[in-house]
Amino acid sequence: MYGVNGTQLWKSQGAEESTIRLSTIEANYSGWTGTEPPTRRFRALISVDGVLYAFVQNGAVSELWKSDGSIAGTERINAAVEASDNIGDLLHIAIDDDLIYYLDDVVSDGTIQYQLWQSDGTSIGTRFIAELPQAYIDGECINCSDQFLVHQSKLYINYNTSPIGSLRALTAYDPSNNIFENILLGIGNLVYADDLFYFSTANDLWKSDGSILGKEKVYSFDYSYVLSRFIDIKEELYFTAKSDFSTETELWRSNGTSQGTKKVLSSDSFNGFATLGGSAYFTISPVIGKTELWKIDGSSKEAVLVSELSTWKQDVTTILSG
Repeated sequence: MYGVNGTQLWKSQGAEESTIRLSTIEANYSGWTGTEPPTRRFRALISVDGVLYAFVQNGAVSELWKSDGSIAGTERINAAVEASDNIGDLLHIAIDDDLIYYLDDVVSDGTIQYQLWQSDGTSIGTRFIAELPQAYIDGECINCSDQFLVHQSKLYINYNTSPIGSLRALTAYDPSNNIFENILLGIGNLVYADDLFYFSTANDLWKSDGSILGKEKVYSFDYSYVLSRFIDIKEELYFTAKSDFSTETELWRSNGTSQGTKKVLSSDSFNGFATLGGSAYFTISPVIGKTELWKIDGSSKEAVLVSELSTWKQDVTTILSG
């Protein structure tokens, strides 16, 4: 088990005698203009084949570290690169066997831009790939399963095509030829489930194997429907659909076939999705003064009622955090 304490990286097996300090991140003054010592902060910890990778914000730069669990094997493996002034930004990370892809943010003329890197865990094997447009970056998350992922040895980046729009695009990077390729453009929603990309266009549900020609329509809804809230639960797609002519929101599931795309339930008081422990939760308020908490865990094709609460229209995130 690894942990951090301020600028220190520690390892423990749960007992005092097995708890050791692996390293202290020394301040990097490169590009630092502040009057106080550079701020040092761990931004991400992720394990790849038993090796821990640590992304560190160190003053005005970002650093990639690795540790095999020993003091001698804990070291910085790439040269520091200029980072955003916003120390709270998180890196986007994707794993492909023994390779790790990550995005680092840099400041150029006051504008944040993003650099894509690839590393095999060695200094020689860590290389800069390309600078990506800011439009490619959607939100702040670590190891995003839908926005930044590896599929069939290619890196896929899922992003909004407009800062204020809802249309999305999917771009693939092939390390064998160092080429970026637009796979899907002008689509709605987008989620990765069971080695497939699911998305919507107008009122239709589609799937794609990640190639330009590998897309297929799964299910067509009435023209009045809008599809949203795509999530993956145990390698099956769940989403909501709502008709402009109805007050009810419908919960659907799909296994990627027309026959396997079915409505689970409908309600005029359906409230969002929140994921916890591999399951999805949502609330329904069927009558005033009552809220029902429901769960989808993939073990059953149906939603399961978890509990009834004596409150009305309570937010699902509030319930789970409480």
